[in-house]
Amino acid sequence: MISLHRRDATTHRHPSRAQTPASPRVPHPRHHRPLTRPIAIVSIVDTDRIWFKSRHGLDVEQIERGPGLCSSAILQRQPWVVTDADADPRTLVNPLVAGEFGLRFYAGVPLTTHDGHNLGILCVIDYQPREVTADEVATLTDLAGLTMDELEIRRAAREHRWAGVRPA
Repeated sequence: MISLHRRDATTHRHPSRAQTPASPRVPHPRHHRPLTRPIAIVSIVDTDRIWFKSRHGLDVEQIERGPGLCSSAILQRQPWVVTDADADPRTLVNPLVAGEFGLRFYAGVPLTTHDGHNLGILCVIDYQPREVTADEVATLTDLAGLTMDELEIRRAAREHRWAGVRPA
């Protein structure tokens, strides 16, 4: 049984973050391309679970892998988009679509390591069918790249600590 609970986006605020040095993957603020969807997730897809490592608009931390659309998206090398889940043959019988949760729109980009392994998905979800623009897909792709850069940096730092290497 899948139990996902909607969260009113107006009740959850993210703390502001300190500015970081410029990165070639970070678009200049004048090129900011907002995504206005009620749910955003950074997930790690395991053999039997989907772990929501960062989430906005949901109260759950994980779901079984079977019904999660991230399970399909992680098999792709490109963005995986469902503009109207009620009409898309890939998702018609999915319990997140056909059930109480009412998922109608999904756009996800694989979180791919620098050596080519998909670890998870960065996705946005909506309860209404929507079209997606090339700019929105580019924004998701940029954010997925930034997320993977962060994860790779953390992994490298952890490996250095384990090896007894101290930063200069």
